[in-house]
Amino acid sequence: MIARFIAVSMSGIMSAVGLGLTWHWLANWPKQFVIAWPIAVLPTQVYGRLGFAVAGRIVPRRD
Repeated sequence: MIARFIAVSMSGIMSAVGLGLTWHWLANWPKQFVIAWPIAVLPTQVYGRLGFAVAGRIVPRRD
């Protein structure tokens, strides 16, 4: 879920910066998402687990 959000937002923002908010951008955004989503999965899996581990050490558990 997080990887999908990252891929949608980053591919949309970065392609809009490069192409501007045009029909050409709108037509190309889905292709950019398909490329970005698999790339976003790996860092999300690595850093997501690391982030939860660090947060677990910082924030005390409530029982």
